[in-house]
Amino acid sequence: MKLKPIMNNILSREDVFHIATWKDCYYRLETDRFVVGNGQIERSWLLKGSKLTPEGLTDKLRGRQWLTSGANAAEAYRHPFSAGSRFDDIEAKAVVDNRHGLAAEHWRISLLMRYGTLDIKLVVRLYPQLPVIRTALLFRKNAAGKVIQSIPASVTAAGGLLLDTNNSERSMLPDDYVDMLPLRLQHGRWQAAKFRDVTDTNNNLASIETGLLYPNEKLSLRGNVLVINDLLSGDGLTIVKESPTTCGQLNDCGTDFQFIGRSLFVRGSSVTEADLDLGEHSEDDVHEGFVRAYGSAVGVWSGGDYESMHWLHQYALAQKPIVPERDLFVMSNTWGDRSKDARICESFILEELDAAARLGVTHLQIDDGWEHGITMNSVQASVAGGGQWGSYYEADAAFWSVHQGRFPHSLHSVMQRAGEYGIRVGLWFSPDATNYYGQWRQDADTLLGLHTIWGIDYFKLDGIHLRSKRGERNLIAMMDAVTEATGGKVYFNLDATAEVRFGYFSDMPYGGIFLENRYTDWRNYYPHWTLRNLWQLARWMPAQRLQMEALNVERNSQQYPNDPLAPAACGIAYSLAAALMSNPLLWMELSSLSDSAAAIMGKLIKRYLTYRDELLGGHIVPIGDEPCGTGWTGFQSVVNSSTGYVLVFREFTQQQTSTIKLWNLPKAARLELQHILSSDAKQDAETHDFTMETETDVTGNLTFSLPAPFTFALYRYRIAPHLPEPASHTR
Repeated sequence: MKLKPIMNNILSREDVFHIATWKDCYYRLETDRFVVGNGQIERSWLLKGSKLTPEGLTDKLRGRQWLTSGANAAEAYRHPFSAGSRFDDIEAKAVVDNRHGLAAEHWRISLLMRYGTLDIKLVVRLYPQLPVIRTALLFRKNAAGKVIQSIPASVTAAGGLLLDTNNSERSMLPDDYVDMLPLRLQHGRWQAAKFRDVTDTNNNLASIETGLLYPNEKLSLRGNVLVINDLLSGDGLTIVKESPTTCGQLNDCGTDFQFIGRSLFVRGSSVTEADLDLGEHSEDDVHEGFVRAYGSAVGVWSGGDYESMHWLHQYALAQKPIVPERDLFVMSNTWGDRSKDARICESFILEELDAAARLGVTHLQIDDGWEHGITMNSVQASVAGGGQWGSYYEADAAFWSVHQGRFPHSLHSVMQRAGEYGIRVGLWFSPDATNYYGQWRQDADTLLGLHTIWGIDYFKLDGIHLRSKRGERNLIAMMDAVTEATGGKVYFNLDATAEVRFGYFSDMPYGGIFLENRYTDWRNYYPHWTLRNLWQLARWMPAQRLQMEALNVERNSQQYPNDPLAPAACGIAYSLAAALMSNPLLWMELSSLSDSAAAIMGKLIKRYLTYRDELLGGHIVPIGDEPCGTGWTGFQSVVNSSTGYVLVFREFTQQQTSTIKLWNLPKAARLELQHILSSDAKQDAETHDFTMETETDVTGNLTFSLPAPFTFALYRYRIAPHLPEPASHTR
C-alpha cells in the first residue's frame, strides 16, 4: 500500500495554531506546544525555548493526567551529541501507514526539528481507538555535516527535582535517553520485566523486579517493559522500550529505565555520534539518511493483572495483527534429530512431505543444506575448508542457488508434492554479513527469486550477529524490501538462539520468533522447560508469535537415566501439547517417528487444527503455577467475554486435582466445558467430543482433574446462559 499524505506544514513563528486529524487520531502544532492523541489517550510536549519538554500524558477515558510539568522540566530526550541544543525550526507531517500490509492501519506523525547541523525527527505512531502512543527518534547530519558541540552532562541538572532536603545535588540528567516522563503519582508500585534471548545458553527468559515509587531515589532498572500501578485507584501505565533484550543492545548504556525521584527516563538510544555517518553511505532513499534510535511506547489502562496483560496484547497486535492463513501454522523442521544436512535431498524431503501429510502438518521447512554452498554447520564442512559463515557471495556467487546434486530437479518435485498435499514449504537462509550486511539488496533479490520462482513464503533467518547500527539498518532494509515487493506475503522466522539479534520488542513486524534449539542428544530438552519458557513469555507478548518445539521423545532415552522428568517419561503427546498455544514446531524427522508416535501426533494435530484459528485468535495468558515439572499449570485463551479455551497440565505430581484461577470470568459463573483433546495415563490421545457443566467459585477459580502425571486436557468454555432456578418440591 502506498502511503497517503495527510498534511505537510512548516510552522513559522507567526503561526498560532494548526491541527490535522485522521479517524479519531489528531495532532496539533502550536507556537509553544505539540499535541498528539486519539479518543483514548493524549500526549503533549512544550516547545518553549526551542526545545522539546514533556508536558502531559492523559488517560481520556478516566480523565487522568499522569505527568507533571513545569518551567524547569527536563528535555524530552537527550544524547551526548545533542545535549542542551535548541532547534532552529520545526516541521510536521503525517501519513497513513500499515507497514506494507503487516501492521494495523495507523497514523504516523513526523516532527522534524533542525538543530543547526543536526536534524532530529520524532516519529509518533497512533492507532485508532487504542490507548497507546509509540515514539521513536531518528538522527541525521544535515548539509553542514558537523554535529553540534556537546554540552557535558555534568553541567546540566534535571530541573528542580534534583535537590535533596540539604540542598545538595542528588544527580544530573542522564546523557542518553529516548523518552522522559515526569510522573505526578504519589503512591505507586512499579514492575520491571527483563528478558533474555540467546536461548542456546539461556533458559530463564523472563525475570521481574518490583518496588514502590520513592521521591528521593535514583534507581536503574533493566528490562523492556515497565508497569506502574496507582495503588489507590487501580489505574495503570505501561512503558515499553522497543529494543533488543539486554543480551543484544548496541552501544548499551547499562540501564533501560531510570528513576530520578518520580522522573522516569527510558535509557539507551543505541546511537553514537559515529553512527551519524551512516547517512553518507545510505543507498536507501526510504531512510533519507536518518539513523533510528530504539523507541518507546506508553499506554494507559485500569484494573489489575489481566488488564495490564491485555494492554500489552493489544499493543503487540497493533504492530502485527494475526492473519491466520499467514501467521498460524504447524511447522516441521528435520534439524532437531541432529542429522544436520546429511539427509537433506529430494528423496528425503519427499518422504518428509508424505509423513507431514499423514500427520496434518501445514508447513515443512527445509533447513541448512538445500543450498548449493556449504556452511560451517554442514556435515561436509570439514572437507570444504571449514564451510562458510557470513561472507557467502564472496565465496560463491551461486551460494544460494538450489543444490543440484541433492535436488536434481531443483525444487520442482518438492513443490509439486507439497502442492498436492496443500503443504507450504519454507527455507533456511542466512543473510550475508559482509560489510555489516551491506549485501542486503542482493539478499533481498535472492529471497524474492525463491518466492517468485518456487512460491516460498517462509524463510528462517539465522546466522545473524548485529555489531553496528549500519548492520541493523541493512537487515531491516532487506526484510522491508522483501515485504514491500511481496505485499506482505513473506513470513520471516527470526532465529533468537544465539549471537546479537533483534529480541522480542524491537520494531519488527516481519514475522515471528524461532525461540530455541533443544536436543535430546545433549540432554538440553525437557518438555517442562519448553512449557515454562512459553508460560513466562505469554504474560508479556502474544504466544502466537513464538515457535515452540516438540521433539521425538523416543530418541536418546539412554541420555536420561533414572530421570522421572525425562522426555520419554512425558511422552510424545505431552511434548506436542507443551507447544500448542504457540506455533508448534515439530523439531524432528517426521519419517523417523514410530508408528505409534505418529498415530498419536496425527490424531492430536488434526483435531487441534479444527479449533486452532479461534484458539490462537484469543488473548493467551498463563494460568496455574509456573511450570517446574512437578505442579499444575496451563494457559487460557480469552476469545471474548463469554468464550475461550483452557489448556491444563498435570506435571509429575501425585496431586489428582487442582484449583486454578481463570482470567476475565465472573465469579461463581456456570461454564459449559467442551472437551477438545487430552491424553490419558497411557500417553495416548483422546479427541472425542463431550460437554460437561461446572462452576467457578466465588474467587473465579475452577477445579480440574486429570488421571495421571504427564497428562493434559484442552477445553473450550462458554459461560452458560442463566436459567431460572427449578421450583422447589416438598414432601
